[in-house]
Amino acid sequence: MSKPAFHKSSGNVYKDLGFDDAEEMQAKAMLVSRIISIISDKKWSQKKAALALGLTQPKISLLSRGQFSGFSLGKLLNLLSKLNQDIEIIVKKKPSSKRQDIGHVSVTYL
Repeated sequence: MSKPAFHKSSGNVYKDLGFDDAEEMQAKAMLVSRIISIISDKKWSQKKAALALGLTQPKISLLSRGQFSGFSLGKLLNLLSKLNQDIEIIVKKKPSSKRQDIGHVSVTYL
């Protein structure tokens, strides 16, 4: 029996799968994860979350299933603000040692 082929992950599943906008998708996924975590911690129904966030229940349902393509980063940040979260955005010069043509987007929450 042959061994299965394994590939080391880059840490971004969207990049590993070849998506062009992998950095943005990863950032959105992290933000949505935090939004859903807060809703869950509050034990809100989707209907209550929708009312609190100014969305429809079906939009909350989409987010809870990881379907966030219709949401901009700005909209997700706005939702976190409505959930009483502090948001920090740090812009810094990319090190010249990085070979990427574009900058890197990173989301971390505590």
